[in-house]
Amino acid sequence: MSSAAAKADFASQSFLTSIALICLATLPLMQALTIPVGFPLKIYEIVLLALLGLLPLVRHLSFPQSAIPMARITAYWMLLASALLVVKLCWPPPTMSSTLIESRFGPVGDGITKLVYLWLNLLGFLIFALQARHNEKTFIRIWLWGALFASGYEFYLVAANLAGILKPPSLPGSVLIYFGFGSHAFLRNSTFTEGNFAGLYFVISTLLALHAGRPRTAALTVCATILTFSTPAIVILCGLGLWKIWGRFRNSRTVVRFFVAPLLIAVVLGLGGGLAATAVFQAAVVSKLTAEEGTGEALSRVERLRMAQGAWDMFLDNPLTGVGIAQYGYNILHYQSLPTERKQIPNVVYLEFLSEDGLIVFAIFLYSLWLTYRQTDRPDERYLRFGVLSLSISFLAFPTISVMYVWAFLGLLFGRRRSEVTLSRSSVSPVAAI
Repeated sequence: MSSAAAKADFASQSFLTSIALICLATLPLMQALTIPVGFPLKIYEIVLLALLGLLPLVRHLSFPQSAIPMARITAYWMLLASALLVVKLCWPPPTMSSTLIESRFGPVGDGITKLVYLWLNLLGFLIFALQARHNEKTFIRIWLWGALFASGYEFYLVAANLAGILKPPSLPGSVLIYFGFGSHAFLRNSTFTEGNFAGLYFVISTLLALHAGRPRTAALTVCATILTFSTPAIVILCGLGLWKIWGRFRNSRTVVRFFVAPLLIAVVLGLGGGLAATAVFQAAVVSKLTAEEGTGEALSRVERLRMAQGAWDMFLDNPLTGVGIAQYGYNILHYQSLPTERKQIPNVVYLEFLSEDGLIVFAIFLYSLWLTYRQTDRPDERYLRFGVLSLSISFLAFPTISVMYVWAFLGLLFGRRRSEVTLSRSSVSPVAAI
């Protein structure tokens, strides 16, 4: 390669990695500091859309070879979902009804918007993979900066509530959502749209901090996770704690295990009983699962179960093709007795694929999850592997796959140099000082 070509290649790679770092730092700003254009247009979306316009000017564009198989598989199911959407819009199923349903842009506009989101996610995945290959330490450091900012903002909201300030000064675009907790009503979700978005982001941030050897940063993001009152996130945190205890026990000597096993079982049962009795666990998990129908506490559980059942019935009626991407809300009225004017979503990623895209797209998506899990099969990748499992569990109660921080995490997994060992603590950063 000539000197001029090498300089051009370096400039292109530096430009793309800079784009990736800006996006990484702003990942938690899913609602705060967004521009309302019928939907919250986020900073990283603006950056990636601008990049799309500049791509023809970027020379020597190349991405990590390790990310290409995942990008190809993802492009396959996105192309198939796009084709199926066209078919379903031209020949709608008999269950289709867009009348009296409050939506953003209607069936065609919502379908196109969702596809734009997904293809933008794929571009983001490649850009993040490039940054992870360029410098994994910097990738995680910038991610954690964003997580610490979002955590600090959440702590500020809770502290203001405890001080009796119900509407504290907040970032532009923030949606102040209150969560009843005893005699108090706490603000939650930080910079996010809803608790499950915030919960999964902080769970992944916790695992990245542990992978990078930053236990104090992980402790802060664990606290932020709890304050989201997200049921899946709190359950995953409990699983993480038990997994770490089991890891310590399994690595001990046989004699030690023999004598310590009964004590460990007693401790786990005691901690589990104590956790189940805490107000946080009761408010965030038990009340949602056991509250009587018609009460405020049961709203999340009842709505999600009803929408999930509708998605399953919709899949059974359209097993191969689904009803079309982003078209669930225009078909669900046929499958439930309670009328609604608000466009609904399945709130389960797996059922979203089955009901909207059919079995073939779903199978390809599951294969991509398997490829992702295989990227974390080494001993030093145990926290990343737990992150993949956390994604898989969260998708059971998650609104959509088109969330950029999910694709950023995937970009890290497929872009990083797997020959490198877990990050050292020698790098100097604001995160390291915590």
